[in-house]
Amino acid sequence: MKGTSGTSQDRPGSVSGPTPEQSLADPAPRLARRLRDEGLRLTPQRLAVYRCLQEFAARHHHPTVEEVHQALAGVLPLASAATVRRTLDLLVELGLARRVTLPGEAEHFDGDPHLHVHVHCRQCGRVEDLPFPQLERMEEEVVSRTGFVVTGQSLVFTGLCPDCQRATGDLARIAGHLARPGGPARRKPPETA
Repeated sequence: MKGTSGTSQDRPGSVSGPTPEQSLADPAPRLARRLRDEGLRLTPQRLAVYRCLQEFAARHHHPTVEEVHQALAGVLPLASAATVRRTLDLLVELGLARRVTLPGEAEHFDGDPHLHVHVHCRQCGRVEDLPFPQLERMEEEVVSRTGFVVTGQSLVFTGLCPDCQRATGDLARIAGHLARPGGPARRKPPETA
């Protein structure tokens, strides 16, 4: 995936630079540079959490704090879930990760900070990344119309993945809720007496 270009690389949510696959090779220099830019130190805990998040990103998985904490149990046995949480929050602040909020679920984190859309299956919980170049233009439009400094954004489409659609065997019911082919699911308004 390609990030934005120019000076926006240090702005959270609009990061240019290495892809997750490139960062996985050795994420330490990138993290060290960003921390130094903010007057912060590179600690073993910060590096371990960042490397773990990059490994999850390489597998296109969006872990929760608990999943990162469990994955680091052998590497950082004394690190608490609170330390992992603070570090993930810092990575988001630095623009090195994204927070992904899914309806009815614990907060997830994405090691790929580049602008993209998330597609979430409400049945199995699967989350997929979808590159969407128009998001960059949309962000620019939001900034120009409002004057806001955008520090993050999240766009999550929720529905049923193809596997869950097949598993339910109830495609007719699902299709009956669509307003138009390929359109979003709609609910009927309640009947009045």
